[in-house]
Amino acid sequence: MAKKKKGCGCGCSVIIIVMIFWVIGIIFFGFINNDDIDPIDFDDIVIETVAETEEKTEIDTQDLTEDYTEDISETQMQTEAPTEDPTGLMDTTIYRGRMYNELNNVEKHIYDEMAKALSSGQLSLTIDDIDYNTYVDASYRAYDALYADHPEFFWLNGGWKANSTGGFGSQGIKYEIMCYDYWNYTTDKNGYIDAVMTAARDIATQASTYPTDYDKMKFVHDYLVDNVTYDHFCSDKDSKTKPQVSSQQSHTVYGALINDLAVCDGYAKTYQLIMNMLGIECEYIDGDAGGGHAWNFMKLDGKYYWMDVTWDDPDSKDYPHYTRYWYFNVDDATLKSDHTPEYKVMTPSCSSLDYSYYACEGAYLNTYDFSKICAIAEAQKAEGNINIKFASKSEYKKAVKDLFTNRKWADVPVLSGKTIVYETADNLLSITIIY
Repeated sequence: MAKKKKGCGCGCSVIIIVMIFWVIGIIFFGFINNDDIDPIDFDDIVIETVAETEEKTEIDTQDLTEDYTEDISETQMQTEAPTEDPTGLMDTTIYRGRMYNELNNVEKHIYDEMAKALSSGQLSLTIDDIDYNTYVDASYRAYDALYADHPEFFWLNGGWKANSTGGFGSQGIKYEIMCYDYWNYTTDKNGYIDAVMTAARDIATQASTYPTDYDKMKFVHDYLVDNVTYDHFCSDKDSKTKPQVSSQQSHTVYGALINDLAVCDGYAKTYQLIMNMLGIECEYIDGDAGGGHAWNFMKLDGKYYWMDVTWDDPDSKDYPHYTRYWYFNVDDATLKSDHTPEYKVMTPSCSSLDYSYYACEGAYLNTYDFSKICAIAEAQKAEGNINIKFASKSEYKKAVKDLFTNRKWADVPVLSGKTIVYETADNLLSITIIY
């Protein structure tokens, strides 16, 4: 009796085990092959602007560095900088950015194969030497890295599907990489891609005529601020009138360069694309700035700097042709007063202001001196606005009080007889005067 019961139990156990594997297989394959994979929810991205006149509570930037990012040395950042090519984008099968360096060997292999396929216009590919049992996490990380490193793949919607090429437990995965339906990628991909790349190359070619990398960076920064409008419909979650297609495009280089509309990731990806064309190392990063946000960091003469083109665009209807430089090549202390990079993402240490706008243009003041304000205003008069930054809060407050409370600005020769509007950023110790 004992043996009979034991035998029956083993038979039932085998059947149960088989059924369990069968159910798991159905669930697992069904999940991976789900045609209804949701794209990235772009509506979660919100922009918050810097307060202009209200004094902000100072944030301990050292705590932010310790809690949210891992600063790494220059030798650890082995990003392969693109070779200068103002007439065309570098070979996407060669260029690998910041995210690539955070991948393991399997993930890098998937990244490279996806890049090869996409750069040749293919949305499907098969990788024969990937273990089916471990590919899911590796594929997610590889795809996310590729998506961040390559803004020229603007038509991707952030999703992919995959199947085993030979059944459960086999080696080999077939991928289907997804794009937005409104691009009509399969019928008119060349039209969309050519339009974007032609526009980007034109800007890069213009920038390449400038003598230094700083000048090239400033030209592209100013071009985007002058020619791209921030898409408020896209960032407004409650808008009932926002056009779905153009709003989604505003998250891409297509939105910025073709529609002249973008939100933060559209600005950042476009700046990244053009910098890469110019051979200047520039990476895309997202995080929090009072809401979901995206910006860049770049390398110049061996040092890293932060850049936020979106927040340097004043978005003013009354004064549409002025530019701020509050976040142009800034250091950690400046950026992290109101930006927090994505949690646990490796970011470089940005400790220099050598190539900030204020340092390069002689507009960074250790002390408030009215005669120096006049000299800076004269030097910047071709810009139609004045940008100044102070080294300390005490000197910044002296300047704000004297220039605006006491109306000393009226004695600046360049501003004589003019009407002005001014912006102050207490956390950045910066002043912009528009006239």
